[in-house]
Amino acid sequence: MADLKFELRTLTQIWTGGVEGKTDKLHLTGIKGSLRWWYEVLIRGLGYYACD
Repeated sequence: MADLKFELRTLTQIWTGGVEGKTDKLHLTGIKGSLRWWYEVLIRGLGYYACD
């Protein structure tokens, strides 16, 4: 499988944080969770099935 690189630009602030809820740095798990949430919204909005 080939590696993919993405360059993203935010339109608003990104609010992710560590265990204590402080925004100390961007965490990969927070970005993945946000992308997953928006992907699911998009898929369901188009009328397709997205697993729970």
